[in-house]
Amino acid sequence: PFYSVFQEYLSQLYRISLSTAPLPLERYVASFVSEVPLPPQGQIAVHYPLPDRTLRIRRPPKNKLPMADFSYRPLFACLSLHHVIDVFGCLLLEARVAIFSRYVSILTPVAEALLSLLFPFDWQGAFIPVIPEAMVDMLEAPVPFLLGCHRRYIDETPRSRWP
Repeated sequence: PFYSVFQEYLSQLYRISLSTAPLPLERYVASFVSEVPLPPQGQIAVHYPLPDRTLRIRRPPKNKLPMADFSYRPLFACLSLHHVIDVFGCLLLEARVAIFSRYVSILTPVAEALLSLLFPFDWQGAFIPVIPEAMVDMLEAPVPFLLGCHRRYIDETPRSRWP
C-alpha cells in the first residue's frame, strides 16, 4: 500500500544525494526505517518531512477498499485479461505463483496489482516481488507463494525443475 510513498522517498533521497545535505544519507534512511511509525488504519496520517517536501503516509480504514496507490497498467500491459483471471484464480486457491520477466522493474508493480485484486481477502503465503538469484530454490518450496523472478532463471534451468 505504500508503493508511491517509497517511490517518492527514493526520488527525494536521490535529490538529496546530489546536493549538499545537512545530514548524511544514512541518517535519512535510518530515520525513515526506524523512527517513522506505521499509521493506524483510518483517518490518521503520518507526515515525514524531507528537505524539499513532506511525505504523507496513511492507510485506509478497515473494511474499506484498499488504497491502490499505483497503476494497474503494468499488469494489463504484461498479461491478457484471460491470464490475469487465471493467475487471480491461482492466488485464490493459494497456489504457487511465479512471475517471470526480462525487466526486473516490472515485477513489483505487477505482483502488487495482483495482490490488490484479492481484496477483501489477504494473501497469507510467501510474497517476494523480486527474488534474489541466491534464493531461486524458493521456487521449489511446497508452500503457497507469489514470487517475481528474472527471466534468465527459465533460460538457465531445465524444464523438469520449473515450478
